[in-house]
Amino acid sequence: MKIYKKVFIIVALSLLILTFFNVQSSQAAISKEQLETLQAQINIIAQKIKELQALLATLLQNLQKTAVQSKQEQEIQMGVKSIILTSPNGKEAWETGKTYNIQWNSSGYTSDSKIKITLIDERKEPNSLDYEIEISQVDNNGLYSWAIPDLLEGREVFGSLYKIGVSAGQGNDKKSDNSDSYFTVKKPLSPYLNVISPNGGETWETGKTYKIKWDSPGFENQQVDIILKREAITQMRVADDIANLSYYNWTIPDNVSGNNTYRILIELHDTQGTPAASDRSNKNFTITRILR
Repeated sequence: MKIYKKVFIIVALSLLILTFFNVQSSQAAISKEQLETLQAQINIIAQKIKELQALLATLLQNLQKTAVQSKQEQEIQMGVKSIILTSPNGKEAWETGKTYNIQWNSSGYTSDSKIKITLIDERKEPNSLDYEIEISQVDNNGLYSWAIPDLLEGREVFGSLYKIGVSAGQGNDKKSDNSDSYFTVKKPLSPYLNVISPNGGETWETGKTYKIKWDSPGFENQQVDIILKREAITQMRVADDIANLSYYNWTIPDNVSGNNTYRILIELHDTQGTPAASDRSNKNFTITRILR
C-alpha cells in the first residue's frame, strides 16, 4: 500500500506542476530559467514514476510467486498431486553442447517417483512422432541437468519453438506441465579471430597512441602476441603474452620507419604456447614518422 501512496503523491505533484505551468503561461511569459526549472522537476518526477513502476512490477511478481507457493502448500496438505515446470519457462536461449537445469516443483509425489521429461517441438504436428521426444526419466528431485546434444533420437536439436514437458504418474494419477512459452536451442558460434583495427587504409604517426582492436569469441582465455609486419617481414614485436582484452593501446615508438606497407599480425596461444588462432590486417596501413 505504501508504494501505491507514493505513486499517487508523485502523480498529484506532477499534475500540480503542470497546472501551475499552464496558469502561469496564460498570465505572463515564463522566463527561460523558470521553464528549465519546471522541466527539470518534471524529468525528476518522470524518473520517480519509472522507478515506482519497476517496484510495482517486482511486487506483482512476488505476489504471484507467493500465490503459487501457497497453492502448492495447500495441495500438499490436502494430498492433491501436481507438477509445475519452472525452467525453462519461455524466452531462454540455450546452446547445444552446454548443460542447463530443467527444474520443476511437485506435490503429492514421493522423491523416488519417476518424472518423464520431454522436448516438445511446436514446429511439428501434435500427433507426429517428431512432436514430443523423450529426454529422460529421472527421480523426483526437482532438477535435471540436461547436456543438450546435437541429435536427440536421430533428430537435430535446433530451433526457436521448443518447450519442455514434465509429467508424473500414470493414467488417472498422471499430472503434467509444459513451458508457458517457447525457448530457443541454438548452435554455438565457432571460435574465430578477426583483426578490426588497423585493418587497412589507416595513417598512424610515431609518438602517438592508437588502439589495436580484434574480435575473438571463443578464445577469451587465450594469451595474445601482437606483431608489426612490413611486406611479411617482422619489424617489431608490439606485445607478447598479454591478456585477451580485445584491444591493446600501442604508443608507436619514434624509431619506427615511415612506410605504407604495414600490417598487424595477432596470434593467440594458451599458457603453454600452443597456437590457437592468428589473423592479420586485411590491407596495408601507413605509419608516418614524425621527427621530434
